[in-house]
Amino acid sequence: MFEFLEKLRAKPEPVRHAISFWSAIVVTLVIAIVWANSLMGEISSSVSETSQTAGPSPFQVFKNLFSGKVEYQAPQ
Repeated sequence: MFEFLEKLRAKPEPVRHAISFWSAIVVTLVIAIVWANSLMGEISSSVSETSQTAGPSPFQVFKNLFSGKVEYQAPQ
């Protein structure tokens, strides 16, 4: 590993910038893929749970907000 870093330090600055840029892109994509996969599993499991609960969906509430059908419920 240290040999690789020494070789990298010996390269010209534009090459080092390109390597660091593409390394950052690859790491970001790996993190995004792992996050998206875990999110998809979470969404699919929560869809069945939310379909059983009562109440309007967030999209329905948002739609009603702009159509003037907002119902205020006092806190209990």
